[in-house]
Amino acid sequence: MTFLAQPGFPALEPPSAARHAIPVMITPWYGGTHGGVAVAVEGLVHALHENGTPAPVVHLDWEGLRPRRSIGAAGELVTELCVRGAGSARGRLRHRVGFHVRKRVAAATLGRLVQEHGVRVAHFHYVAFGMEVLVRLAREAGLGVVTTFHGSDVNVLLQEPATEDLVRELIGLSDRVVAVSGALAERLIESVPTAAPKTSVIYNAIPLNLARPAGEASHSEHARPEWDGLLVGKLIHRKGGDVLLDAAARLVSARPDLRVALAGSGEEESALRAQARGLGIEENVVFLGELARPDLLDAYRRSRVILAPSRAEGVPMVLFESQWLGIPTVASAVGGIPEMITDGENGFLVPADDAAATAAAWMRLLEDDALRHAIGARAAALARERYAPRVMAVEYQRLYDGVATDAPIAG
Repeated sequence: MTFLAQPGFPALEPPSAARHAIPVMITPWYGGTHGGVAVAVEGLVHALHENGTPAPVVHLDWEGLRPRRSIGAAGELVTELCVRGAGSARGRLRHRVGFHVRKRVAAATLGRLVQEHGVRVAHFHYVAFGMEVLVRLAREAGLGVVTTFHGSDVNVLLQEPATEDLVRELIGLSDRVVAVSGALAERLIESVPTAAPKTSVIYNAIPLNLARPAGEASHSEHARPEWDGLLVGKLIHRKGGDVLLDAAARLVSARPDLRVALAGSGEEESALRAQARGLGIEENVVFLGELARPDLLDAYRRSRVILAPSRAEGVPMVLFESQWLGIPTVASAVGGIPEMITDGENGFLVPADDAAATAAAWMRLLEDDALRHAIGARAAALARERYAPRVMAVEYQRLYDGVATDAPIAG
C-alpha cells in the first residue's frame, strides 16, 4: 500500500508492526489554556509525540458537515469533525438525514486515519453526545477502545438522567477505562460496578509547552512576585472564586496591599466582580482573563501562592502546573486533590467552602518566607518524579499496546 503526502500535511509513512500501537484522540476540547481536558489531551498528544508515537486528534465540532484538518503545535494532525448524537436519528427528517450524512463522514474519517496513520486504538476523552456513534464506528473499524474520565463526566454527567445512559454506554463499549485520580475511579466504580475489572488510574502530567520553559529558571530565581495569590481556571461556581474573594477580604485588614489575580473567564465573572466591589476589595483584585501559555507561565511566576478553592474536582491541571513550578498551593480537599497534596508537605489542604480556613493557610504562607519556599521546593521535586510528561506517555502507551493486541484491524 502506498501512502502519499497531502498538500500542506507531513509525508506519511506506512505503519510498521514494530512500532507501538498508534491511538487517535477523540475529544470535545483540544489545546490552548481554556479547560483542563483541552490542556490534558494536548499534553498527552505532545508527550506521545516526544516518545516516538505520533497521535492524530479528532476534535469534536458542534456544527458543519465536512471535516477540517490542521496541524497542531507538535506537528499532530487535528481533524475537526461534527457528529450528532444518536437521538438525532429519531428526530425530524432533516435531522435524520443530517445524522446519517455525518455518520458516514465520521466512518470515512476513521477509516482514513487507520489507513494513513496506522491507528489501532480510539482513545475517547470525557463524554459528549456523538461519542456513542463514534465508539461504535471505532468498533466496526476493528479498533481497540480506551475512555478516560476527567472529572465532571463522572461527578455530574453520570448523575444526570439525560446523560447517564451515554456514560454507561461508553463504559460498556470500552476495552479499558481510565480515571485521572483514585477518588474519581472509586466514584465511577461505585456507580458502575461492571467498570471495575477494566478501570485503572493514570494521572495527567504537566504539559510539555509549560514544562520546557519552566525548566529554564526556578520560581525563586525570578524577581519579587507581584501577586500574593492567583486562581487559574474557569470562573464558574465549582471552582470557588467566591470563596477566594471571601478569604482575601479576611486578609486585607492585616495586609492592605494584598494583591490577588484571577486568570480565566466564565459565567461567574460579573458576579465575582460585583462581589469584590461589595467586599470593598475591588482595588486588590485583578481579573486577567484568558491567558495564552507564555502569559500564563508569567502569571504563575509572578505569584507567591496558588489558590484552588474548588467545590468538586477530578484533578485540576493548575495543581500540576503550580507544583512543577515550585509554587505552594492552598487547595480544597475534594476529589483527587488530596492524592496530589499532602497537607503541610507540598501544599495546604482546607475544607471546601471554608473561606476562614483558606485565609488562615494562605496567610501562613505569606507571613513565612522560609516555609513558603520549602513547600514550593518539595512540590517541585515531587512533581518531577510523578507528573513528568514522559511518565504519563509511557503508561498510556502500555495501555494502547495491550488493547491493540486484542483488537486486530478489521479486514
